[in-house]
Parts: sequence; C-alpha cells; structure tokens
Amino acid sequence: MGAIILFLALQNVVPDHSYGERTYKTFCAGCHGANGEGTKLGISLIEDKSRLVKPDEELINSIRNGQDGMPAFSWLLTEEQAAEVIKYLKETFGENETPT
Repeated sequence: MGAIILFLALQNVVPDHSYGERTYKTFCAGCHGANGEGTKLGISLIEDKSRLVKPDEELINSIRNGQDGMPAFSWLLTEEQAAEVIKYLKETFGENETPT
C-alpha cells in the first residue's frame, strides 16, 4: 500500500514533458529539425542557445503569434500548451541539457 501511495505522489512531482515533446516533433521539427539542428525552413535551436534563455512569456508569444518568418500557432496551441513546448525545448536544447 505504501508503494502505491509513493508512486501516486511522485506522479505530481516528476514533470512530464511528453506533451511538449510530442507537439515539438509533430509541428516544429519539420522546420527546426528533430534534434534542434534547424533546416532551410527554420533556425537551429542548438547553435544559438541565447534564444532559449529568453523569458518564457516572450517565447510563448513567438510560438503563438509567429516571428521572423515563423508562422503563428495560436490557432493550435493555448498559452499553457505553448509553455509545455518551451519546457521541452529548454530541457532538451537549452544550456542545461544533459549530454548524450
């Protein structure tokens, strides 16, 4: 019984960025690359890490309203959903990513 309670408690503690990852892979990787390397259509997210240190609100605004040739995704993502994508990006491609 104690193990079940611990398991359920950890579900609320351990962040789940699977939504952000799925959304990135479905809607963003086509331009920004599966590994953030960029393509002819979108910038690299790993070469210029200064983009990912911007405040979340600024990045959410860029995703939802578009910027510098990137289309707007406000028709698809709420602010909360865009925030999940930002969490995934920062965790995966940001300054503190885990080396592979």
